[in-house]
Amino acid sequence: MNKVDPHRKVWQSVAIYTGIAMIIASSALAVATILGFVELKAFEFVGHSGLRSLAGLAVGGCVTAAIGFWDE
Repeated sequence: MNKVDPHRKVWQSVAIYTGIAMIIASSALAVATILGFVELKAFEFVGHSGLRSLAGLAVGGCVTAAIGFWDE
């Protein structure tokens, strides 16, 4: 049983916190890129631009959190 929010199942809480962590990570990496600490080229993956990788991380986080908030 989940002690933080008793009406949620454990997998829902894990999905919510994982999704939010992914969104925060994507935002932090985007800010670091804007400030010049990290180059956008560092996030290139299989020929796709680094911007697409950061956006994919954020979208994946949103979808994961949304699945966690889903109730039957």
